[in-house]
Amino acid sequence: MHPLIYSAPLVEVMPNLARCDLRPGDVLSLNKDGERIVAQAPARRMIDRLFGSKTYTLGQLDDTSAKSLGALMEEGAHLRVRVVDLRGAPQNPDGISISVWVANNSKRHIPKLPSFLERKDSII
Repeated sequence: MHPLIYSAPLVEVMPNLARCDLRPGDVLSLNKDGERIVAQAPARRMIDRLFGSKTYTLGQLDDTSAKSLGALMEEGAHLRVRVVDLRGAPQNPDGISISVWVANNSKRHIPKLPSFLERKDSII
């Protein structure tokens, strides 16, 4: 696996992210919904799994990220998606950033992303 997107914020985020009980490192899935690519999280609470939906649609990727991932998703490449950061208060986040990794055995060349989506090394 190698990184495709180190950190990309989701746009049009669902209003009540606290209901999903997300933490950094949680596994997500990406699915195509028409022209957009949406991030979904599995329901954690037992009551939601029994009586509610099995997944929550958290938000969608911006156009730049969606463009680079669209072709890979159509090919069926194995993508690993994780929560990187939750913005806002810990108990009531108002934003989410995700990372996307792709398997090394992808058949096509991975396009280079714009510099603002690439990882920036920090000096501590």
